[in-house]
Amino acid sequence: MASASAPLKEVAMAAKRILMCRPTYFQLTYSINPWMDMRRGVNRTKATEQWETLKRTLENCGARIEVMEADGAESYPDMVFSANAAVIKGNRAYLANFAHPERKGER
Repeated sequence: MASASAPLKEVAMAAKRILMCRPTYFQLTYSINPWMDMRRGVNRTKATEQWETLKRTLENCGARIEVMEADGAESYPDMVFSANAAVIKGNRAYLANFAHPERKGER
């Protein structure tokens, strides 16, 4: 495994905890941004391997990882991007109000 980049180490050290959601249900069933190419689909095996590598790398940099296992996650294939769901300031969480109906239930 390659060593973590300096910015990744900074993120891991600055964050007390990092919330991650496994890519168990990650898939492309709709397109809401230019990066979602319906023709390519999702390689779940590769996505899971990349997720595990990222988690392990962040932990090796000192981050404490909280893994979210959300009920009904199969209905929200983008939930893997948990950083989009809220902004944390101090001990308050400010939840996102997703514009696209496909993501509204992730709250």
